[in-house]
Amino acid sequence: MTMKKGLTISLLIFSLIVSLFAPVGSADAKQAKKAKVSTHYYKKKKTFKYAQVKNLSKTHMKTINRDLKEDIAFSYSTYLYLKDEAKKEGYGKVTYERTYKTKFNNGKKLSILNYDYMYNGGAHGDTMVSSMNYVLTKKKTKQLFLTDVVKTKKKRTKVRDYIYNYTKKHKSKFYANLKKSDIEINYNTQYYFTKKGIAVVFQPYEISPYYVGIPMIQVPAKVYK
Repeated sequence: MTMKKGLTISLLIFSLIVSLFAPVGSADAKQAKKAKVSTHYYKKKKTFKYAQVKNLSKTHMKTINRDLKEDIAFSYSTYLYLKDEAKKEGYGKVTYERTYKTKFNNGKKLSILNYDYMYNGGAHGDTMVSSMNYVLTKKKTKQLFLTDVVKTKKKRTKVRDYIYNYTKKHKSKFYANLKKSDIEINYNTQYYFTKKGIAVVFQPYEISPYYVGIPMIQVPAKVYK
């Protein structure tokens, strides 16, 4: 046997031993799996949709699914309150619909937007959007609000200025008299993760006319890092 052949056989044997005794998939590899998001109906009502997740660790699923259930429960209690008030005041029927969209899901971060639509008369209904954003690590499931991502006032000012400049480049979609001070970037600001940073979500009428819908402006991470 030549030295070259002997070395090749030794390497093959070593590789076989490593493959036999190495753990099947590390914790990081498992964590890289995307969440499987499925639609559920609160109290079996088709107009109250909410998300539940699978394919993550038990800890992650327990925390996220609990939060999502608590959120839909709050929406339903809001509907019951509005329904009761409408009956007392003689407004008539109240329409309330709850839907959601998964905006980002890569196994390490998860963003879900919840939409609450309400109508009790008038030209059109109103929609409120709320976000639920999570960072998933080996040991923790952490829900992040905007101020957890854009941590300082100085950085939030940079995000505000970036968005303001964006609105000026797309004037037809935003109020003509929009001021920087009209753009609020704080704990209550809704957002979702993107591949390159975040997208800031505004409510109808907040910075644009109703026909524009729900403005979502992407902000690169380099703006606030």
